[in-house]
Amino acid sequence: MSTTEPYRVLSAAPPPPRWFWSLPLLAVLLWFPIDPFWASDDFFALHYAQDPSRAFADVIGWQYGAQDLWFFWRPLITLSFCLDAAIGGGAPFWAHLSNVLAHGLCVLMAGLLLRRLLPDGLAFAGALLWAMLPAHAGTIAWAVGRVDGHTTVWILLSVLLFVRWCEGKSAARAPSVFALLLALASKELAFAVAPLCTLLGIALRRRWHAAWPHWALLALVIAFRVFVLGRFGGYSGTTWDAGAMMSGFLTFTADLLNPWLCHGPMRLEVMLGAWAPLLYWIGWLPAILAALWCLRPKRLGAMAVVVGWYLVASVPVAGFFASADNHHNLRYFYLASIALCAFLVAGGRTATVLAFVFVVPTFAIARFDQHHADVESANIHRELVRATEGQTGDWYAAGLPHSNWQGTVVQLHFGIDRMLQPPFAERAVRLRAHRPLLDTDNALRLEDNERLPIAIPNAHTMLFRDGTITASVPEQRLPELPLTIEWRPLPATDAAAPWTDATATGLDLASDRMQALKDGGDPSLARGIAARLRTPGVTAKAYRVTVFTSTGYLCTIVQPDPAPGPDGTLDLLRWFATAECALEPNRYLLRLLEVPTIVDLEPSFPILVEAGSVQDAQFVPTHRARQLPLLHFDRGYPGVVRRMLGIDR
Repeated sequence: MSTTEPYRVLSAAPPPPRWFWSLPLLAVLLWFPIDPFWASDDFFALHYAQDPSRAFADVIGWQYGAQDLWFFWRPLITLSFCLDAAIGGGAPFWAHLSNVLAHGLCVLMAGLLLRRLLPDGLAFAGALLWAMLPAHAGTIAWAVGRVDGHTTVWILLSVLLFVRWCEGKSAARAPSVFALLLALASKELAFAVAPLCTLLGIALRRRWHAAWPHWALLALVIAFRVFVLGRFGGYSGTTWDAGAMMSGFLTFTADLLNPWLCHGPMRLEVMLGAWAPLLYWIGWLPAILAALWCLRPKRLGAMAVVVGWYLVASVPVAGFFASADNHHNLRYFYLASIALCAFLVAGGRTATVLAFVFVVPTFAIARFDQHHADVESANIHRELVRATEGQTGDWYAAGLPHSNWQGTVVQLHFGIDRMLQPPFAERAVRLRAHRPLLDTDNALRLEDNERLPIAIPNAHTMLFRDGTITASVPEQRLPELPLTIEWRPLPATDAAAPWTDATATGLDLASDRMQALKDGGDPSLARGIAARLRTPGVTAKAYRVTVFTSTGYLCTIVQPDPAPGPDGTLDLLRWFATAECALEPNRYLLRLLEVPTIVDLEPSFPILVEAGSVQDAQFVPTHRARQLPLLHFDRGYPGVVRRMLGIDR
């Protein structure tokens, strides 16, 4: 079929030509894994799923046994990681090949669907263009990104079978519904299938309710989530700001239509200097030509289907619209972007050629950046395994990258405490990231005057640069800060109850104890327990208290209690509840510990206490504790914090 044949609104197509079946092979070759490695949530996912009993438990529970913050029903994804662990152990190749093969299937089915809308040549071009969008790097080259790729396999299969049923293949309807069930068990993106089938059913001149079995199954799965699992699900922290969401949606759409925008402005400015802005403007030519071509009256019907697909497929990821500043989040538009590629190639040969002219180099940049980041992460992991072999104790690693410098490739973000656990290493080693938990410009940092990390007492501290250990950080000795953690019951009628030393075991801050706190720091509201840090024989103008989690640390500067005497004291419960401090609001402490209490292997965090003073907005330590007592939380901490702060979500 020639590319000059009239465009269909949506209609049956004859069997595809033989060359059309090369699409999945081309897609696999384009994204074939080259030195792949694990990143961020991969460590979390594979460590959890290596135990088949935990993987199968996700069939009747939330993903990864979640108790707060996120509630997803994705048993097929967890089981796929269980299979990865069984086949490849801690080796990443098979897991990434699985993603690439899934992408190949998606490209083939996308092309078969586009044949119902476009001539064969343009349908092939549209599918191939979609196959190499640089925005797909997070879906294909990140193991956990399969939640989009694997789910889209079942989504496109369900939609394609539904279309076949509409074209007269009556045996295709039941398999279409079954494929939807598999999609719904993979990711919430599958919520779009029923409305997509309704849209296509109308376009194929069927009755609008032709997709009623898909709607019925969707209703059953939602009922299962609500009445069996206990809630609809999703991210607990999602915010719904209409203005930010609309702005983000338009930004994401622009990034997809103009691939030069996918990598962010800094990437091109480094490569091209003053020519970068010109390239941004030129990058809009395919979209402009496609718009002029597709606005012709005879093509409005086909374009209505394309726009409808894009909007409907975008709805399930609406909670991420406001995060358009993170280019890695373009992966959420994996399914929706099929429509944008159809739009670009529908503009004719000129628009199609220009689209490829711009996509090919940006695809090459995406693959280069991904490979560079993977090699760096693999080197870091190899060095960690080598350095810890035969060693004991706690390990802290500075210089672990959250992502590459332009933020398009995620690296060592979450799951740091799993990096030296099976299946990624033979023996379990306790590892934490020596970096701010929230790495912003105004974050307090545990560094010396030369911006080098401060060594953690009685632990191994390493510094990474360019993927290799540059030094084992030497400890800078300060006078020792004697430290005890004490607690006592706080009945309303007995303020003189004796204090109990909890230094050896740490302080228990379970949910029921944290529940007593209220934002504002009024000690009278802490009715269940009193807790304090005491520094015998040492008083200070300020304390720096650093809480260490696997993902990073959180520094706070706290004023001591004004009580007279030779000992410095710090009321721990007021420390958590207060709204103000010298350099950084302590309310951040409450919110930023929510994720670590859920994702860390154990919600117990060591704290480093230093005494000193604040000079020119910098903390200058004079004493440092040699022991790091533990604060023991539980998985119910995030819910308690929401109640403390009056946040209902």
